[in-house]
Amino acid sequence: MSIVDNVPVLTALGNDYGYNDIFVRQLKVYGKKKDVLVGISASGNSQNLIKAFEYASTVGIKTVALTAFDGGELRKITNCSVHIPTNKKEYGPAEDLHMILDHLVANYLMRLVKK
Repeated sequence: MSIVDNVPVLTALGNDYGYNDIFVRQLKVYGKKKDVLVGISASGNSQNLIKAFEYASTVGIKTVALTAFDGGELRKITNCSVHIPTNKKEYGPAEDLHMILDHLVANYLMRLVKK
């Protein structure tokens, strides 16, 4: 399930609770122990992701972060970090490498489902 795709939910939560809570509010409703939360952030300092990852760790949700630059706070608090070391503000290389990893994981998962 993607908690970033429902624009009406994101804007409603952002308007009612602030954009730092748009992900954690959804996790409180949908997240279950043994789920996996995946976050992608070049800086690793997006407060909405940090709050979601901190909440996840308190309820038994595993976390995986794809980060770049120096990894920021997210790299420090995740269960599993996939870090692309780049210079600050080098978004292009960071996002390109994150996308390659996204495709590899998606293809792997599709092969599992087809079995």
